[in-house]
Amino acid sequence: MRIYSFYNENARRETLEEHVATALKLLDSAENSKLVKYGKKLSPEFERAVKLAIIFHDTGKVFFQIKKGYGYMSFRGHEYFSTYIFDVFARRLIKSEIENYEALSELRKICNFSIFFHHHAMNIRMREPEAGSNIKAGLKLLDVLYSEVKRFLEDKEKKALKAALEEVKEKGTANLTGYVKGEIVREVWRNAMDSSKLKRLCYLNLLVLIAADYSSAALNRGGNKTPFGRVVEEFSEFYLK
Repeated sequence: MRIYSFYNENARRETLEEHVATALKLLDSAENSKLVKYGKKLSPEFERAVKLAIIFHDTGKVFFQIKKGYGYMSFRGHEYFSTYIFDVFARRLIKSEIENYEALSELRKICNFSIFFHHHAMNIRMREPEAGSNIKAGLKLLDVLYSEVKRFLEDKEKKALKAALEEVKEKGTANLTGYVKGEIVREVWRNAMDSSKLKRLCYLNLLVLIAADYSSAALNRGGNKTPFGRVVEEFSEFYLK
């Protein structure tokens, strides 16, 4: 059993593990880029924040692993659930690295922002998933989700994710539905606006995530190059190399 980040019976299929692995390669190649150097000046945790945002940005797709008509999967609104999963994980991680509390608390806000808004151009409010949509089925796949992403995590992060997914499973459908229907948009935005420095880190993280996400999808799924794709390529050439 796999978790798919893209699925179309008449085209290519892409697992979550494949998508994350390809996206992380962009981050590796961007280590000495202008943008990453600037991010590291603002925060020593910048690269870790970008890496975790890439790993977690599509985890919410675990709740959308049901084929629609014509043999495809629709993932509209997965970013709501991805943010929820990451936030539970981040709180667990902070507890396990309490000596790094301030830096990880900042990282939590940065990643929540970039994960939640990585499809902002598609209108966040219109992407709100239907309450209860595939949640019960997704809760049964959380162990599979862990298997898809564990190889990208450090030991403490693996333990935190394992505990986080158990918490998500225990709290169940009502808690996930309540999170989606709550004030998530305002909360994530408000937390990111705490300071000028945090704003800059959130925007930088989001830019890298969008570039890595789109580039990975283009490489793994194929298809025609779009105008947006050309913009992402130019941005990556200017700032991530």
